[in-house]
Amino acid sequence: MHIAVPWFIVDNIFIPVNVKERLCWILIIVSFNECCIMVYDSLRDAIHDSHVLNEIKKYAQLIPMYLSMSGFYEKKGLDVLSQPKYRLHTNFDSFEIVYVNDIPHQPQGSLDCGDYISAYAEFLSDGNGIPAGPFDPDLMRSRYAALLWNYDMLKMQAEAISDSEAPDKPMRCHVNVDSSERITII
Repeated sequence: MHIAVPWFIVDNIFIPVNVKERLCWILIIVSFNECCIMVYDSLRDAIHDSHVLNEIKKYAQLIPMYLSMSGFYEKKGLDVLSQPKYRLHTNFDSFEIVYVNDIPHQPQGSLDCGDYISAYAEFLSDGNGIPAGPFDPDLMRSRYAALLWNYDMLKMQAEAISDSEAPDKPMRCHVNVDSSERITII
């Protein structure tokens, strides 16, 4: 999807969020249909969760205000009074914050949060659920490096300088490693 697509024609917005106090990244998905912010976090513990919640509360309050003031609800065709998820809220009420569980988490002390949220975003944007098995950050980094290298080669062959001149990006395929260490391509 192009970056300049207006918010009112999509159902979800993916936002990577830096939690400065914890030196990590999380992924939030603003769901307009569900009136909530879903939090995908590769680290979980009580102290970490409190810092994440403090950061996400800002989004939960600011996004509905922006949507109301920009005319989003009218452009989207959402009648706030008749929508079940919005019925108990005004246009300026905070979105509900929902932590998504049952997703792979990085080991304590690991600095792979960027790899995890990139993988979460990729799986979710393709309409796939996040696999329950563990992620291999080294495999993910190698895969992303190969995809970027391939795209760069395609741009060089097309003598493209900007992304708008470049050929279409090739289709991706997902690689899952299951518990028996077999690689499955989806």
